[in-house]
Amino acid sequence: MEKKYDKRYRETDQLIKDVFIQLVETRGYSNVTVKDIANRAQINRNTFYLHYRDKEDLIDKITLTIFNESYEKVKEINEIRELSTEKGNEIALTNFMKSIYHHIEFFRILLKDPNLTGYFYNFQRNLIRYFTQKYSDKSIDSRITIEYKLSGFFGVMIDWIIYDRYSINDIVYTFSKILFE
Repeated sequence: MEKKYDKRYRETDQLIKDVFIQLVETRGYSNVTVKDIANRAQINRNTFYLHYRDKEDLIDKITLTIFNESYEKVKEINEIRELSTEKGNEIALTNFMKSIYHHIEFFRILLKDPNLTGYFYNFQRNLIRYFTQKYSDKSIDSRITIEYKLSGFFGVMIDWIIYDRYSINDIVYTFSKILFE
C-alpha cells in the first residue's frame, strides 16, 4: 500500500512541477499563483501545500534538483577527462549538454523571465568557479583564461537554450576543442 502512495505522491509532485513550468512559460512567474497551479493540475490547494510551502519553495526545489543533476554531469566530466583523450572530452561535454537539454524548457523560462534569471546566472557562476578552482594552476593568467573560455561557452549555451540555434553536436565539437586545450 505504501508503494502505491509513494508512486501517487511522486506523480502528483511531477504534475505540479510540469504545470508550474507551463504556466510560467505562458504567463510569467509573477503572474502565477498557487491557485493557478492547483486549478491547472486539477488538484486542490491543500495537495499543493503537502508538497511545497509556496511557489518560491517550488521554484527553489525544482532548481536545486535540476542543478544538482547538471553538477553530477560536471563531475562526470572530471572522471572522463582523467582519460585525457579528445573523445573523453567530447563524451563528457555531450553528457552535460544532454542533461541541460533534458530540462531545456525549464532553463528557457529561467533565462526569459526577468524574475528568474538570477537562478541561471548563479548556476553559471558556480560552474565557472568550480572549473576555475579545479583546472587553473592558480596563476592569474590561467584563471582568466578558464573564465574567458567558460564565459564564451555559456554565452553560446544561452543562445542555444533561448533560440535553439545550434545542435548539441555543433556545440560539443567546437567547444571540446576550445575548452579542453
